[in-house]
Amino acid sequence: RGELTFWVNGRRCCVGRADGGGAEPGMLLLEYLRDVERLCGAKLGCGEGGCGACTVTLSRADPASGRVSHRAVNACLTPLLAVDACAVTTVEALGSVATGLHPIQQKLASMHGSQCGFCTPGIVMSMHSLVVEVAAAPAAASAAAPAAAPAATSVCSRALLSAADIEHILDGNLCRCTGYRPILDAFKSLALADIEELARHPCANVTGAGSRTMSAGANISTKVDDADLVRYGRQDVYMCKNSRQWWIPASLERLLCIVSDCPSARVFVGFTELGIERRFKHMDVNAMILASRIPELCAIERTSAGLVIGAGVTWSTLCETIDTIVAESSETADSYKVKGLSAIREQLRWFAGRQIRNMAALGGNIVTASPISDLNPMWIAARAVFIMMSKSRGLREVAARNFFTGYREVDMLADEILLQVSVPWSRPWEYVHAFKTARRKEDDIAIVSAGISLLLREPSSLSNGWLVEDATVAFGGMAARTICAASVETRLQNSILSDSTLEQVFDVAQQELRLDNCAPGGMTEYRLSLALGFIFKALAKTADQAGRDAISRHTLQSPNTPHVVPDSWHSAVIELQRPLSHGSQQYMIESSSQKDSAKLGIHTHADVQSVGQDAPHSSAQLQCSGEAQYLDDVALSTDALHAAFVLSTAPCAKILAANYDECRAFVGVVDVITAHDVPGCNAIGQPPAFDELVFAVDRVSCVGQVIALVVATSKDIAVRAARAAKIQYEALPVVLDIADAIDVGSVATGFEERRIEEGDCDLAMQAAELIVRGEVRIGGQEHFYLETHGTIATPLDGGREMHLLVSTQAVCKTQAMVARVL
Repeated sequence: RGELTFWVNGRRCCVGRADGGGAEPGMLLLEYLRDVERLCGAKLGCGEGGCGACTVTLSRADPASGRVSHRAVNACLTPLLAVDACAVTTVEALGSVATGLHPIQQKLASMHGSQCGFCTPGIVMSMHSLVVEVAAAPAAASAAAPAAAPAATSVCSRALLSAADIEHILDGNLCRCTGYRPILDAFKSLALADIEELARHPCANVTGAGSRTMSAGANISTKVDDADLVRYGRQDVYMCKNSRQWWIPASLERLLCIVSDCPSARVFVGFTELGIERRFKHMDVNAMILASRIPELCAIERTSAGLVIGAGVTWSTLCETIDTIVAESSETADSYKVKGLSAIREQLRWFAGRQIRNMAALGGNIVTASPISDLNPMWIAARAVFIMMSKSRGLREVAARNFFTGYREVDMLADEILLQVSVPWSRPWEYVHAFKTARRKEDDIAIVSAGISLLLREPSSLSNGWLVEDATVAFGGMAARTICAASVETRLQNSILSDSTLEQVFDVAQQELRLDNCAPGGMTEYRLSLALGFIFKALAKTADQAGRDAISRHTLQSPNTPHVVPDSWHSAVIELQRPLSHGSQQYMIESSSQKDSAKLGIHTHADVQSVGQDAPHSSAQLQCSGEAQYLDDVALSTDALHAAFVLSTAPCAKILAANYDECRAFVGVVDVITAHDVPGCNAIGQPPAFDELVFAVDRVSCVGQVIALVVATSKDIAVRAARAAKIQYEALPVVLDIADAIDVGSVATGFEERRIEEGDCDLAMQAAELIVRGEVRIGGQEHFYLETHGTIATPLDGGREMHLLVSTQAVCKTQAMVARVL
C-alpha cells in the first residue's frame, strides 16, 4: 500500500491521498486529531508522555496471535505511521452533554473528579481503555487457550475490576489541581459494575470537522471489524514525500532488506524514545521503519532453557506473560526458575506510565542504551542474551553484560536489528533482585537503578552461613552506560553472607563506584550511597529468602534452624508496600425543616445555596466529555500568525551580538521582534519595581529569558526559525545564594523596604527563656512543568485596540502590563 489506513471513532481515515488533509506519516496522532479532525478532547500537556492529557484508546491486532487488544496510549508521542491498521477512540466517542454521558464520564463529573478539567479527558480515556481491555480479555482468552489452561493473574484475565486495578491505571496520568482522591473514588465506584455492559454502553454522536456523526448505539470495542484490523495489519506500506521515507514491513525478510538498503533509517515500535528526541532534541528523522508488524518480533516462546522474547514485544504484554508464567509455576517444584522473571516484573511496576508501557517495546529500550535505564541492569542480572540479525550475516548473540559499550552505544552493527532477548530460567538457589530510586515512585526516571543476582551453594547445614558461588551486580546511573561492578562481584564470590563480608564489599564498592564531583546528573555522594544500599539489601534479602526456601524444601536437617540473617540486616528485608489509597469528604446535612420545605415545593435562599453541599461544579460534565474549550482549542482564522520565543541559553551573561538573518531566511517567517520594536515600555513585572523585561536588551539573568519573538505563518516554522538565532554571550559573575549576595552587596532596589513586625522584637528576645539559633538552607529544585500557557491576540478597530484570549489567573495584571507595553 502507498497510504495509511486507520479509523477514528469508527470513521475510516486515509493519509496519502489528496483528501488526507495535508497529513503525512510522521505527523503525530495528537496533531492529526486536533488540527485535521478538530477533535480537541485530547490535550497537549507535557509533550513527552508524562502527563497523560493526550490519552486515547488504540485498538490493533497482534501480528503473532491475531488477537485485537485495546490499550491506552499517548497521542502526543504516536506518529500516524504507528496507527496504520488501528482503530483510535477519543473521549468524544464516549458521550456528550447533549446526548448523554458515558457512565465513566458521569461518575467522574458527579463525584467531583475535575477542577480545571484540562487533564480530565485523558483520565477518562485511561479508565475507558481499561474497561474495554478487561471486557474483551475473557472472550479472547477462551478462544485462544485450551480449556484446561490455568487463568492468568493479569488484569486482563478477569471479568471484574478491583480497586487495585483502578488505582494503578492512573500511573501515567497527572492532575495538578483536583487531587486524586475524588478521581479514584469515582472510578472505584465502578469496580463492581458489569464491565461488559460498560464496554457496550452506547456511544454519543461524535461531531468534528464537517459535522461528522457516528450512529448512536454503536459498540465502542467493535465499531471496526476485527477482520479489517488483521487484514490491513498484514500488508506492507511504503510512502515517500519531500525526500522523507516511511516503511511498514509485514515480514522479517522485508525488514532486513530495508535495513540493509537504508542503514540510516530509524527502526521503531512505540516511538516513545524517538518521539522525545524529535520534539526536545530537535532531531530530524528522514527515514522511519515501523517494526510492530513482524510476527517474529512480537512473539514470546517458552523453551526448556528459558523465555525467548521478541524485541517488538511491548512492556505491557511482557508483564501479562510473566504474570501468567509465575502463576502457573507458583505451586510447582520448579518455582525457583521464575525468580529472574519475577524481578524483571517487579522493576516494571515502576517503569514509565501505563500508556508508555502499552506502546514501548523492550528492543527500543535496550538499544537506546540509556545510562539510567531501569531494565538494562535487570537483563544483565538475569543473564540475558541479546540476539541480533542482519540480512548478510544472519544471527549473532551478545551477552547483555557485554552489550553496552559507551554512552548510548551498543555492540550492534548498522545493518543489524535486535531480534530477540533470551532469558534463561533461574538456577536453584539463585536470587535476583531489582532496585530503583527516583524522585517519585511511579512514572519517573531513575536516579540509580540496579539488578543484583546471587547464586548460593546448596546448603546441607547453616552452621557457617550462606556461601556465594556467583554474583552479578549491575547498575544504571553510576556511569555513562550500564555497568557491572566487577570488583564487587569478585569480592562476593566464595564469601559467606555476614557483617564482615558486607564491610569488605562496601570498601571495594566505594572505590569502584565513586563518581567524579562533576559527573553529569550531580548528587554524586547520594548516588554512591544508593548503590551501597542496594548491595546491602540484595545480601539481606538473599539470606532471608534462602533461609525460607531451605525450610520449605526440607533441605536443612532441622526445620527449626533459623534463617541465617545477621540481626543488623533485618530492617533491609522488610518490603514497604503502599496500601490502597482511601479518603472521605463530609458535607453539610440538610435540616428536617429544609427537607419538609423542599417536599412542599417551598424553597428559600438558604435551601438552594451550594456552599458546603455535595454539588458538582457547572463545567464538570463539559470537562469529562472533552467539550470544555481551552485556549488551544480555539479555531484560528486562516490568516493567523504564530510566534515562538528566542530564549537565552546562558544563565548570567552580557549579550555581545544578536543575529537573526537565518531566522528571517525561513520561508514563512514574517518578522523578528526585539526590545527595539516595543512601542511602549519594555519593563514589566511586579510594580513598583517593574524588574522584568519583555525582551532582554544587553544582558540575560537566566537560561530561558526571552530575547526575541519570531513571527511566522505556522507554529512549526516559527519554532524552527527561532532555534536558528545566533546570540553571542560573555559570561558574567554569578550570585547563587543569599550569603554571596550579602558578601557582594547585591540588594534588591527600586521599592521601599517592607517588614512584618509586631511589638518590640529586641525586648521579646531578651525575655525569652530559650533561644534556638541556626539556619536552614534550601537548594534548587527540579520542576516538571505541566501548566501550559498561550495567548491569542486579535487587532481591533484598525489596530488601535487588541483583543486578547489569555490563559492567565491574573487578568487585571495582564491587561495593565499589555497596556504598558503597547
